[in-house]
Amino acid sequence: MSLEHNKGLVSCIENEIFGSAFALFRCQFETLIRGVWIQWCATDKEVDGFLDGKEPPRIHALLEAIEAVPRFESRALTAVKAALWKTMNDYTHGGAVQVKARNTATDIVVNYQVEHVEAVLEYSVNLAYTCGVQVAKVCVNDKLANQLMNLNKEISAS
Repeated sequence: MSLEHNKGLVSCIENEIFGSAFALFRCQFETLIRGVWIQWCATDKEVDGFLDGKEPPRIHALLEAIEAVPRFESRALTAVKAALWKTMNDYTHGGAVQVKARNTATDIVVNYQVEHVEAVLEYSVNLAYTCGVQVAKVCVNDKLANQLMNLNKEISAS
């Protein structure tokens, strides 16, 4: 689902539906966190409860559990949350950022700054990469996971 949100975000940007694209960013982040938690941390009872409609722990607790797993000890996901959570909430719930992006001195129009659109797109692509690696791990496809990691290193270096 996190990858679908990335695709939706990209599609919205391509069609200049920026408010919805920005709102999808938090959805993409949260579904990635829940998926990683289910994959690496949740007990069978917690998975069954989740599938029966029980809410998982709050995002802070999910991140805490995830980052206790050695492969996530860098705390990169917590760093993303710390840096962007307030903004992600603002995007999703029609906060000040969304309101300001619809106003000029004289009009109510779509007025998103190119650098903001580029930043959301870049963060979304990074989350999609992380999700892709996790999907490869679920499928026990280390070759694909390594290809994705190497591709990410090449892109980051350029």
